[in-house]
Amino acid sequence: MPLTQVQSSVWVAKVLLSLRKSLVIAQPSITGYYDLELSSDGKEAFLHSLADVAVSNYTKYTPITIEQMTDTRQIIALDQQKAFAVALDDIDKIQSKPDVMSAISDQAAYQLVESSDSFLAGKYTAATSIGVALTITTTNIFTRILTAATMLDKANVPREGRVLILSPDMLEFLLQNGPYQTAASESVLNGSVSRFMGFDVLVSNNVAKTGVSPTEVHHCLALHPMAFGFASQIQKIESVRRHDQFVDVMKGLYTYGGAVVRPLAAIDLMMQR
Repeated sequence: MPLTQVQSSVWVAKVLLSLRKSLVIAQPSITGYYDLELSSDGKEAFLHSLADVAVSNYTKYTPITIEQMTDTRQIIALDQQKAFAVALDDIDKIQSKPDVMSAISDQAAYQLVESSDSFLAGKYTAATSIGVALTITTTNIFTRILTAATMLDKANVPREGRVLILSPDMLEFLLQNGPYQTAASESVLNGSVSRFMGFDVLVSNNVAKTGVSPTEVHHCLALHPMAFGFASQIQKIESVRRHDQFVDVMKGLYTYGGAVVRPLAAIDLMMQR
C-alpha cells in the first residue's frame, strides 16, 4: 500500500508554495488584509467588523453616554471549485531526471492561479468606477492614476499599502510617460515599475477587459488591500494507486471565493487603448 498520507502532505505543501509564488491579484499581500473565519464545512468565510465608536463633547461633572457596541458579519461563499488529476507511471518516475513532482505541482498551481486571479479581476464591477472610459495616451495616463489616488484620499483610504494593477498594454503607456521617465530613469532602463504615485505597481494578464479589440476597456484597478475579502482552501489532495497499472494518480480539489467588501477602497480605472 503506498504512503498516501505522507505523499498527499508533500503535494499540498508544494502546490501551496507554487501558488503563493505565482499569484498576482490574489496574492496574500493583497487578499490577506482580513483574517477570515472559515465555516466548519469550509463552504463559507466570515468577515466580522465593528461599528464606529461615537465620539462626543464632554463637559466636566456631567454624565457621558455609554454606547453599546454592535458588529456585523459579511458572508463570503467559497463557491468556486477547481480540480486536477494527473497520472504518473513508475517508469516515468525512474527515468525522469528532473523532479517530476515539482514540475507537476507547478503546472497545477499555475492553472489554479489563472482561475483565482481572473475571478478577483472580474470583481471590478463592485469597485468604484472612475467615471467613463478614457482612451489612454502616454500623457493622460498620469492624470488618470492621479484622479484615482485623489478618489482614495477623499474616501479616507490609507495611503500605505496601496496597489496599482495594470495590464501589460497600460504599463507600456506608463513607461513612455514623460514625467515618469524623468522621475524614474532606472525603472525605465530596467523596463519595470515598482512604485508610482504612492502605489505598488503590479502587472497582470488577467486584468478584466470589456468591449471589442483593439479598443476594449481595460479594467485596471487602483486599490488598498482592505477592498477585498478572499479565502481559498485546498480541500483535498489524494493519491490513488491504479490496480491494473504501475501508476499513481494524484487528484486535488481547490475551492475559493471572494468579494469587494469596501467598494470605496478600489477604483476601476476604465482605461481604453
